[in-house]
Amino acid sequence: MESNRASSTATGLTQHQVKELVKIVKAAARSTSGKNFRAPIAELWPGFAEPYTEKIANQIDLKTMEKKLTLGNYISIEAFKADVDLLHLNAVTFNGAIHTITQAALETRTVILEKVKKIPSEPVAPRKKVKIAPVIIGPQKRKSSDINDDTVKEQSHKLKSSKIKDREKDARLIQYRSIDQIYPESLQSGSRFRQDQETLPGLTNSISDGHPIQVTEVVSRAQEHHMSSAKISELLGEIQSRSDNAAVTSAMLKAELVQKDQKIESLQLENASLTSKLKEFETSSSAAEERTKSLESSITHLSSYLNEQIYTLKSHLEEIKKIQSTMDSYLRQSRT
Repeated sequence: MESNRASSTATGLTQHQVKELVKIVKAAARSTSGKNFRAPIAELWPGFAEPYTEKIANQIDLKTMEKKLTLGNYISIEAFKADVDLLHLNAVTFNGAIHTITQAALETRTVILEKVKKIPSEPVAPRKKVKIAPVIIGPQKRKSSDINDDTVKEQSHKLKSSKIKDREKDARLIQYRSIDQIYPESLQSGSRFRQDQETLPGLTNSISDGHPIQVTEVVSRAQEHHMSSAKISELLGEIQSRSDNAAVTSAMLKAELVQKDQKIESLQLENASLTSKLKEFETSSSAAEERTKSLESSITHLSSYLNEQIYTLKSHLEEIKKIQSTMDSYLRQSRT
């Protein structure tokens, strides 16, 4: 069973998605805002590497993101977006909310996420039409067994000759409208009309029950019961009609079987599609959990940074108060 789904990496991103995301990251690294994050801090500003490492636990940059894409380290689009958010959050933590670098990080984040939303879908190849072989109705060939016994071969030849003669006789009987043209002696009995009603239903029931009845057998039984030629012709016509109906029914059953096979194949394709969607949902759920953990970690770092800033401001305020007190004391002494 073939599938037209796009080929995907072991992480869950398709090759098409990886290609488009790499394009977005490279374009961001070339932009005015994104150039500040095009590589790790140690490469761009070696002097800030040590204090930055002390303050930022989870470092990220555009060069690292491109490498993670090519190596297949992202499990989903959501995991990629989490790194984009982390890029901005690290800038806020280290530089503050109103710093120019932080504003550049915010602009880079916005541009990347907008482009991710507009990634075009990969074109899906059309399904191949299933060719159905025509149903040929006809007698099935029987396998011949290799028998080396000359006696058995001779008996088989005689049996075949006898069957051929019976078929030729049956064919001649069906061509006649009246059985009287072959067995005129059947008209000699005056009691045939009395027995017609008894014999014809019996033969018809035999046909309805699925018992094979040869034309020669019908004629033989008709002679025994002195049936009329009209009734025998009617019965022969019914035999032929039932034979034709059986052939039509067989063709219909074969066609119905082909349709059911096609329906089974369609259900199998649907089942495969649902299974794939379930796996994608599970992957997205896992990515959401990772992003939540990342955000929680970033919030913790941001809270710690804010507490440090508040403590610093309080210290500065105390120093200002001391300076003010000293100035007031100096002014009082100068007046006296």
